[in-house]
Amino acid sequence: MARDAGLSHEGAPGDRTDRTPQPAHAGHGVPAVDGPLPAPSVPMPGDRWVACVGPSPSSLHVVQAAARGAQSLGAAWAAFHIRPARMSGGNLDATTAAHLRFAEAHGGEVRIVEADEAAEAVLQFARE
Repeated sequence: MARDAGLSHEGAPGDRTDRTPQPAHAGHGVPAVDGPLPAPSVPMPGDRWVACVGPSPSSLHVVQAAARGAQSLGAAWAAFHIRPARMSGGNLDATTAAHLRFAEAHGGEVRIVEADEAAEAVLQFARE
């Protein structure tokens, strides 16, 4: 008599035959949340969203997400571009310039900073 192994509930947990549903975040170091998720926070005075903008085509998606998120919460937002200090005075590439124009047209503050340490520049801007 043949038996369909795909429907068997025998074996160790995690085997392909174990049909116990697992949360998507299981095993990824993400703690489980019991009950409903908390409501989104309300922006505090001075809160703002920051989109770091560069020449990558996906940068536009970051700008769009920041604009939507900030506008949905009534928060300010900014598009932030870091130009390496060694390139000071040079023109922006066409893609980055287009992303920054898009941000400005959709209510974002646009800031271009010359710095060699990108992380430090972002943190400094966020603290302003």
